Amino acid sequence: MPVTIRDIARQLGVSHTTVSRVLNSKQDTFISQGTRERVLTAAQEMGYYPNRLARALAGGRTHMITLWINETHAPFYGRMVYYFQQHVWENNYEMVISAYSGETGLLLGSSEVSGWPSDGIIAVDLLRSMGTPLSALPMPVVTLGVFYDPSVDYVGVDLNAAATEVMSHLLEPGPRRVAYLGIAEPDQRHSIYTRAVREAGLEPEYIIVPNGLRACTRSVVRDYVKAHGCPEAIFCHNDDGAIGAYRGLRDLGIRIPDDVALVGCDGIEDTEYLDTPISTVAQPSEEMCRLGWEYLKRRMADPSLPLQQTVLQARLVIRESSRR
Repeated sequence: MPVTIRDIARQLGVSHTTVSRVLNSKQDTFISQGTRERVLTAAQEMGYYPNRLARALAGGRTHMITLWINETHAPFYGRMVYYFQQHVWENNYEMVISAYSGETGLLLGSSEVSGWPSDGIIAVDLLRSMGTPLSALPMPVVTLGVFYDPSVDYVGVDLNAAATEVMSHLLEPGPRRVAYLGIAEPDQRHSIYTRAVREAGLEPEYIIVPNGLRACTRSVVRDYVKAHGCPEAIFCHNDDGAIGAYRGLRDLGIRIPDDVALVGCDGIEDTEYLDTPISTVAQPSEEMCRLGWEYLKRRMADPSLPLQQTVLQARLVIRESSRR
């Protein structure tokens, strides 16, 4: 039989109301710190697990948050999960992760988000408009990242200044072949690359990858270089692409940065641990998650608040892969 709040109360000789308030993190000056510690210790020793359904029915809150991420395989999004999870746990919530499919989209609705009603949603890098407006959902939503929804609370990231700096850095030696490696769908990075090379009197050169997997990028880059020769510099849509390109170029005996300069985007830790560390546009992931949680917490407490919206700046980190 599962251990109940009443079981703990009988064991300690206190009221079940006291046990309930402690286990539900209710702040009550009439409950001493010693009693709180006794209740928490007894709950752990007796193997108590909260009945989330009962809690939701009693208080109207599930204490569950849903995190939407774009790609489950990408280290950048894995780091976002890590940062956000710390805030969720510290505030006595649990988190459900749902991967958003850029091809099929997600069904939006309180029961369709994760199979369990959530008190709120954090959506990271939504690549396209959903069928249902986020502002129409029955729970608060905060969007994060380069792709965000201005109809709801958001913590956005502006890549424009850093991407412009990347192109100045890559074009500084003078006219040269500079390619852009990424997905077919244009964004800030793609647009700034295209404008910069045209202003330099060069033709844009695109290396299109069908997905974000490193193995796929490795193969695409090898085939591209065999067919078209090697560009003198490559600006990659993200760091996974840069790492895949790095491996594909090295497979062909191409030296980095002697033969080709390489710059990625996102700022994942992996880029520092190669023989030639890769330059990258670092996104402020930790700050993004901290603010995103603060915005969601405020919105859950007061749905009538005005929109909370902030845009953070990315920064260029220059390493050996693009130094000449």
